[in-house]
Amino acid sequence: DSVSKAPVPRARLKLASVASTESFETTSDALGNFRFAEILPGQFQLTSAEPTFLTSEPTLIQAEREQSNWTTVFLSPAGILRGQVRDQLTDAPLAEVTISYRGQTTDDRGQILTDDTGEFSIGGLSLDQYDVTVAKRGYIVEYAVADLRDMGTRWQTEFHLSSGKTVSGMVTNSSDHQPIQ
Repeated sequence: DSVSKAPVPRARLKLASVASTESFETTSDALGNFRFAEILPGQFQLTSAEPTFLTSEPTLIQAEREQSNWTTVFLSPAGILRGQVRDQLTDAPLAEVTISYRGQTTDDRGQILTDDTGEFSIGGLSLDQYDVTVAKRGYIVEYAVADLRDMGTRWQTEFHLSSGKTVSGMVTNSSDHQPIQ
């Protein structure tokens, strides 16, 4: 952990070839140690495959024939935005709602859709404040600010979208005020 310098047990790590699509994954042991075995020579990038951590710095590794490499990977806690979107009137979950997010001081941004249960989860985010927009056709757009700046903070909420305002009435004849037929 880049903050406490403590080993991170059971962290998933990914070793990806720079020259091809070849990649390997492993999990660190209880002491934070990890190993990739039988790697062919080449240049690789080592990153975290863990949604709750970000790799502090990209780690490039040059694997040579009959040589072992030792490296320390520093992981930083990552933020997660989670929630559910429901219809305000019926309380039913809303599927395929667009959740857009944008970091206020980072380049983190993107959008996803809610699943069939109206839920969403966005992991691997920098610890920042995020502008969140929740939108679905036929509903009023909702906005929120998610604060992930505290280490280990996870932001979870529930949105209740209301449908747009409706106008109803009756058309009448102006001379006798009767409905027009």
